[in-house]
Amino acid sequence: YEDELREINSGSPWRQARERGETHPDLVQFNRAWGGRMPKRENWIAAPIGQAHPGRRVLEKAARGNLRTVRFKAMLRATDVPRPALINAFGKYGPTQQINQDALLRQHDLAGFQVEVEKIISRFQPDLVVLQAQRGTNMLPATVWQLREKWPWIFWMNFDGDVHVKMEEQPFYFEIARAVHLQTVISPSLFPLYASRGVGVAFWPIGIEPEYIRERGPVDGPDVTFLGSLYGEGVFPEAEMRRDAVVALAKSGLSLGLYGGGWPRVGLESKYTGENHTENAALYAGAKMALSISQSKDLWGYTSNRLYQICTCGCPALVQRFVGMEAGGYVDGETCIAWATTDEMLEKARYYVAHDTERERIGEAGRVMTLGRHTWAHRVEALFEVIGGLT
Repeated sequence: YEDELREINSGSPWRQARERGETHPDLVQFNRAWGGRMPKRENWIAAPIGQAHPGRRVLEKAARGNLRTVRFKAMLRATDVPRPALINAFGKYGPTQQINQDALLRQHDLAGFQVEVEKIISRFQPDLVVLQAQRGTNMLPATVWQLREKWPWIFWMNFDGDVHVKMEEQPFYFEIARAVHLQTVISPSLFPLYASRGVGVAFWPIGIEPEYIRERGPVDGPDVTFLGSLYGEGVFPEAEMRRDAVVALAKSGLSLGLYGGGWPRVGLESKYTGENHTENAALYAGAKMALSISQSKDLWGYTSNRLYQICTCGCPALVQRFVGMEAGGYVDGETCIAWATTDEMLEKARYYVAHDTERERIGEAGRVMTLGRHTWAHRVEALFEVIGGLT
């Protein structure tokens, strides 16, 4: 439109400025007010529109490649390695930051931790926050509610990758699930427990760390290797089975490579590797088979990341059967060696020690399948699908 008012306020001043070799006076005023204070355009935060779900914004920014993600990662010991595979997978979609939440807690008390989290969020201005809040010892539900009110465009999710005994008696798990936009759990078997408390959750398994993505190498290790500690009875549902299976292997005449704490309590010598994934991967890559026992065999689809690690190295997994394993690609005699009892485990271990070609075929098939379905990149893609269902 052209009219007298626009000519006075815009057209004439603009022509006069150009004649003097200057910019428009409105731009001069804008730069005086905002110069050096604005983020790059690709990092602008769009204002929420009405009651639009912040998940929609996550997907839009991921598609543009400028999704800002911050992850709070549990690293209980100062010697724990960072385990960056998940945050690197998010890095495909934009800037990322990973926070060692346990190191932060060692520097501050629980109340101070909440303050520091707010400072981190304020500085980084993420679109997506991935928590690992468990047992009420780090991130608190009240803090999430407070920060959601302050930054309503941020999408909050909580990743709980553990089995918790008698969790129905611990209100924290349901309070944090209500506070975030998305609570993820290890198995759909837990959906009814959350639903009975009015909370919806999603199934989101753990993924693979990059150290395990390697060639099989020469098989010069023991018949069976197991990496895992001996815990007390009742700590998790399969604690006794873990003890019994390892003791049975040790007495079987098969050679056993045992790594983890607590085994001297049942008369077994063991070494310790902890979170040294490079060393652990080499141990799996050189073993004829490796034992996998999850914390619970009855939670559909749940398995320890130990199974993924074993298979990614090309090592045949001697895995305790768990509900839903076939749906995850783990089929006995094809991509793994499955057993339900210690007698069956020993029978199959002896058979495959003596049949190298069959054993190695299973190991390679397990490797190909696991790399094709269970990396953190796959998990992030699945997460976006879940978020898409919420928006």
